[in-house]
Amino acid sequence: MIQGTSGYPYNLNNLIGDPLYADKIKELRKALNQHIINIHDKSEIPEAQMIELIWPRGAQPKTALPFISIKDETVRISCDTKGASIGYILSEKELIPDLNSGWKVYKNPMKVNGKKNLYVISTRIGFTDSEIASIKILPK
Repeated sequence: MIQGTSGYPYNLNNLIGDPLYADKIKELRKALNQHIINIHDKSEIPEAQMIELIWPRGAQPKTALPFISIKDETVRISCDTKGASIGYILSEKELIPDLNSGWKVYKNPMKVNGKKNLYVISTRIGFTDSEIASIKILPK
């Protein structure tokens, strides 16, 4: 332990410079440095370099437009962007949806159940969202 606590419950006594704890401090710093290496921590990289690593030439990637298929009144939606989530709105009315329109997260194929309009968007953290795709569902 580096911080002395017995008789000093608020831990305000900084013992980092105390020679009595030098060996323990060295051991803990070595363990921390090894942990940083093990988890590939990038906290030492300046933000500008980090952005260049994740967005080469500063170009933020865009989430691919979702692919929609409807067969036997069952909707299937997928996206080519690895790790993307898909949002949808299935509505009886035509809409002009925005990001606050009550999107649901697509998980599994779903029945149309008489709905006439499907709106779909894909998103991934760090990417810009896809455009909103819309399909008018025609009755059989």
